[in-house]
Amino acid sequence: MTAHRATSVRTGSPPGRRGMAIVVIVVVVATLGLAVLGSVSPATQEAEIAALRVQTTRAFFAAESGVHILIGSTKAGLDAPGSGDSAAWAHQSVEFETAGDTGAVLVGRSGNAERRLGIQFD
Repeated sequence: MTAHRATSVRTGSPPGRRGMAIVVIVVVVATLGLAVLGSVSPATQEAEIAALRVQTTRAFFAAESGVHILIGSTKAGLDAPGSGDSAAWAHQSVEFETAGDTGAVLVGRSGNAERRLGIQFD
């Protein structure tokens, strides 16, 4: 008696499945790319908002420093800064937009931010 051994020959994937793995990989990579892009964009916007908040705070402090300059020079009997005068430090500045005997409007600037303070003298 002769034993027959069954042999199988693999002929490859069925015709309908050819290239299916590549399509699945491309779809998965594209989905992951969109997910990463979707998470990076809000983080960038948050960083820009945080930077603007810092600049706005610095602009306010610059304007407040202008108030201290105005009050200090008045108390010391010195000539107070007049309209159009300005002072600058590092990346901040203050401009005395209007300054007179009854009050003043000061504009503090830092980067893209600007804060305006108005004061009245009693």
